[in-house]
Amino acid sequence: MPVREVNKLLIIFPFVVFLNSCSSVDMFYDFAPTYTKWQLDSYFDLTDEQKEWIEVRLEQHFNWHREVELERYITFLREVQIRGGDGLTLQEIKEGNQRINDLFFKITDRLMDDTTDFLYNLEPRQITFLEEELTDSNREREESRSESREERIDERFEEFMESMEEWFGDFNEQQVSQLKDMHQGWNEKRTDPSQDWDQRRKLRQQAFLNFLKSNPPQDEIRSWLTHWYRNWSIPGDLEAERRRKARIERNMQRILQVDSILTEVQRKHAVDQIEVWIKRFQAAIPKTRV
Repeated sequence: MPVREVNKLLIIFPFVVFLNSCSSVDMFYDFAPTYTKWQLDSYFDLTDEQKEWIEVRLEQHFNWHREVELERYITFLREVQIRGGDGLTLQEIKEGNQRINDLFFKITDRLMDDTTDFLYNLEPRQITFLEEELTDSNREREESRSESREERIDERFEEFMESMEEWFGDFNEQQVSQLKDMHQGWNEKRTDPSQDWDQRRKLRQQAFLNFLKSNPPQDEIRSWLTHWYRNWSIPGDLEAERRRKARIERNMQRILQVDSILTEVQRKHAVDQIEVWIKRFQAAIPKTRV
């Protein structure tokens, strides 16, 4: 698991991934604390005391998220339905991205104390354990990856189309061809994305491990995490920050490209899909909050 994924676990960020595997949002909140604790244990070899502390704290945080944040998600999704029903502008996409960041930062801010305490109190053997697990994870990822760049791009396009069809319904042959051309254009001028991601992931992992091995005081851990959550880059890595900003701008333009070929029926399909999630969130909010 890359360092980014470890940090996402630390801030309870397997929300969407785990949620998609559950039959209801209620089930997600019932099992997420245990699932997250299990994931953390698989990378840090937790002590019994740590497991007990983490389980209690995770239950408290997930309960907070369920009782308070789901209502904010519903409000945001309602706005997306209204704005996206007739197409999106670049300004609307930027505003949506900022809203998502704001929701994310509310989680990281709430969890900062516990995340800092957890990392500060890691035993040396647990840092070594994490390093070994990351090495194994990297090797497994590389071994499972398709050999040729073309195959990897084709696989990503298939995944892209599955997501598109889930949210927008069926696409006609012309649209599929247009999306294929877009996807090829996004990749043709890039170095092999998989290899590039692998290289940058390993660099981030090593920087994270080196930081933990340096026995930093709690205030430095907090500062490091704050920068990471805001920038998804190692403190001081200006090139990574530049790439991240460029990637965000690039992805916004890609959203506009895709949006330009959608039909009214497909937009309505997306609005209906959002409504499904709104109802799921509403059903999961404790009745005293409705």
